[in-house]
Amino acid sequence: LLGTTADATALTLYGIATIASKLSTAQSLSDVRDASSEFADLAGSFLQKVESGEVKLPFQAKGVEAVISDIEARSTAVSNALLGNPQAGGQN
Repeated sequence: LLGTTADATALTLYGIATIASKLSTAQSLSDVRDASSEFADLAGSFLQKVESGEVKLPFQAKGVEAVISDIEARSTAVSNALLGNPQAGGQN
């Protein structure tokens, strides 16, 4: 599970970094399309599988509102711990 999560995160970061790097020098709409084309093809294929139900994502089963709530709670708890907030159990 952690390997798949790490792979998905790395692939997403690589895709965003590639697009951002190419967009930073884009001078035309054609350049913008070229910047995103490789990742767009990959993303389109994945999205099609999700939309058809061939691929199911955990957040869909949990519900978006529940996932957002979990993200907010965990992010806040971790941040409080890092900042040494005694209410969150963190230390200086």
